[in-house]
Amino acid sequence: MDSSDDEIEHMEAEGEVGDEGEPTCSYLQFPQGSRARGRCARLRTIQIAEQLGIDWELLDTVGEVARARDIVGLDTPWSRLFELAVKDSYPELTVEFLSTFTYAPHPADYVEDPDFPVHEVTFCLAGQEFQMSVREFAVITGLYTEPELDTDLYTQAVRMMDRQTLISFWRAISRVPFGKSLQKPTTIRDPLYRYLHHVIASTIVPRGSSKEKVNLSDLFFLYCLLRRQPCGLAACLADYFATAYHRQLRGQLHTSSYITAIARSLGIVPKHDPLLSDPIPSSRLGCASVSSMQITGTFDVGLRFKGRDGLTWQPEVLPEVIPVVIEVRPRVLAPPHVQEAARQAQLQALGLDQPKDEAQAQAQAQAQAQPVFEDPAQEEQVEEIPVPPVQPAPEPPHYPQHVYADLPPAAREVAWDFDRRLRRQGARIDWIVQTLVDLRELAALPPLPLPPSPPHED
Repeated sequence: MDSSDDEIEHMEAEGEVGDEGEPTCSYLQFPQGSRARGRCARLRTIQIAEQLGIDWELLDTVGEVARARDIVGLDTPWSRLFELAVKDSYPELTVEFLSTFTYAPHPADYVEDPDFPVHEVTFCLAGQEFQMSVREFAVITGLYTEPELDTDLYTQAVRMMDRQTLISFWRAISRVPFGKSLQKPTTIRDPLYRYLHHVIASTIVPRGSSKEKVNLSDLFFLYCLLRRQPCGLAACLADYFATAYHRQLRGQLHTSSYITAIARSLGIVPKHDPLLSDPIPSSRLGCASVSSMQITGTFDVGLRFKGRDGLTWQPEVLPEVIPVVIEVRPRVLAPPHVQEAARQAQLQALGLDQPKDEAQAQAQAQAQAQPVFEDPAQEEQVEEIPVPPVQPAPEPPHYPQHVYADLPPAAREVAWDFDRRLRRQGARIDWIVQTLVDLRELAALPPLPLPPSPPHED
């Protein structure tokens, strides 16, 4: 945790982040000085955005429903995720849930202590406290069924992908390199992929109010969806819930409808609760939205997706093997001859041969797709930068990328184990503090004094 996170935690404890006074709903009235109270004050200032689901009638109209069903599936975690996105959301339940949500997954070698069980997921909804394992959480979200928990769909699911794989995937679906101000949804060639990206960006991806830029989180989910890679949707959702209070004030929350689904799975009926305000409706990405995205047109055969040339879009097939893309440094691609060498190494590692005409076409495409440098001297310098031999892509690191992505495997495992231990200790400390607060309230004692603020260093 960096200094900015420490400052946020201190401000939460002091109740200084987004404090708008005592909320009227009893579900949001947390004890003075508690972590949930600080989170609640901040979350009440963040806008709850409207979520968007897939409009299957629209896709049927434009003749893309079969292709979309082949990608999303008929009864899969992805199809459930997109359908749950159109549930109504309740502001009070959203803020209460996110203020109290904790996520501390157990290590692989975890052994349950019957005298002191540590639950992986804890939260409050409608004034009730719930504790459960990640597997149980995956089911109550509605994303997975009980039988699926013992299949590769859940056990082999990934939660993050390495940058090289993602930018290589981006080059396979986009017209431009992945770089500053270049990775925009408008550069995605296939209108259906762009449509699916917009739905993803309106649901499970943490982001600000703008959807006009594709980030690595977008690419990860889009990669898993299009490449049929099992994705840990429940774990990703839990990670989103656990860090939602860190979002910038200009950001938005896009997961409220999933909280409504969780509440109903637990027997809570929000529409009959007099303490809740009117729900925020969600909708589907329909005709008006795709018209503003400029990805449809009216032709002799009716409404259809259109390509950049204004003609009816002819679907492309993603290659079995996505050509690897090498960066000299973030957002700067290696020279064409290095890209070609990486491609050859990739095929050799997979035991495949590349036809000569395909190799020539690939080299030409790489040459045309190089980013334009503003300083010619910089371009010459990039050509001279030595590039290490291409190695097979490592197994994608799991959670979380911003902490472990650049560590060697041994150090990553140590850091991951250390992080799990910290989360478990944090859960125990929260339980002890909450128990002390409850005991003092029962004994009619004054609230616990807040710890002194640490001195600020110049």
